[in-house]
Amino acid sequence: MKIALVYDAIYPFMQGGAERRYFELGRRLAQNHEVHLLGWQFWKGPRTRRLAGMWLRGLAPPVPFYGPSGRRSAKEAVAFSCHVLRALVRERFDIIDCSSIPYLPVFASRLGSLYRRTPLVVTWHEYMGPRRWREYLGAGAFPAALIEGLCARVGEARIAVSAFTARRLPGRRPSVVVVPNGVDYQAIQATPAAPEGPDVLFVGRILAHKRVDLLLEAVRHLDGAGYTCGIVGTGPEEARLRALADSLGLDGRIRFYGRLTTPEQVYGLMKASRVFALPSEQEGFSITVVEAQACGLPPVVVAAPDSAAVGLIRPGVDGLVCEKRPLSLATALASLLQDPQLRHQLSMGARTAAAALDWNAAAGKVQRLYQTLAQDSTAGLEGNVHLQEGSHLPRAA
Repeated sequence: MKIALVYDAIYPFMQGGAERRYFELGRRLAQNHEVHLLGWQFWKGPRTRRLAGMWLRGLAPPVPFYGPSGRRSAKEAVAFSCHVLRALVRERFDIIDCSSIPYLPVFASRLGSLYRRTPLVVTWHEYMGPRRWREYLGAGAFPAALIEGLCARVGEARIAVSAFTARRLPGRRPSVVVVPNGVDYQAIQATPAAPEGPDVLFVGRILAHKRVDLLLEAVRHLDGAGYTCGIVGTGPEEARLRALADSLGLDGRIRFYGRLTTPEQVYGLMKASRVFALPSEQEGFSITVVEAQACGLPPVVVAAPDSAAVGLIRPGVDGLVCEKRPLSLATALASLLQDPQLRHQLSMGARTAAAALDWNAAAGKVQRLYQTLAQDSTAGLEGNVHLQEGSHLPRAA
């Protein structure tokens, strides 16, 4: 099959859950199929380059992703949609898989798929819904919620990265197939620990809904013990958080690492840390939680109605869940930092939990879905999709 994976951000030039998912699945599918990642051109030189067995297709130089408010830019989504439509009209693929975010490219991919009579799959990393949009945008929520709701009804099939996201998607059609994110468990086990790391570690894009401010407030409550905290990642909230750390008197205890260039650097830092913290109030899955678990780093996750990360934790077995308050988060962190036996117990449980989530299994399920849709591409399927057992998918190197 000739497969197009459509997302404006391409790993490793940008790092996030969706970018990582397409890269990990794509390089595994590329062992049996021709895989093209269609996104912005983040590199110099020719627009098409080869990486990990895939074709990376830079449709145009990137437009800034975030506006002055720190939110996703509508201008960027419109610009990318235009380039996506042009690419999909010019060239035929057997399957198009478009990321739901940032919404507008879904419609462009649909037009391209109809023109070329190619099945379209939309991958949903999260679904916000009207309530969350009202909290996020206030008076401007209606058009955003409307666009998201319309996107949820596009394509021959929908992939949800978690059962949590699948339950939130409206309507019965197109059908929804749950294909969880995963980890490269063997690669993580083979990665050595960094020489040193912080007591508490956060990894992720620094956006408002990640609530890193909540983590900084929690660290302040740990002041007497002098614990340190590391923040890995970049984003529009970074300057504000640096100022907040200074105002809280956390100078010398908070380190902003920026973007680490390889997964092995992240894994090494995780293995050198003692507790992983995810204060985010909105997650469609959270690969970083599972990666921390695979590293034996017990995670503390904040309970929030829009976060699927809570479902990755069995409290007291492979991690902890706390309330969305600085003192509650601080109490959970302290319970692990101050109790080596509990930390070791949760570390062992975390490794076991992570071992059950593997990118190879996810790639196999996606491959079978693609094969089913490609075989029936002229039928315009919008009913139930029945997964068929496909050929064995080799393990990625």
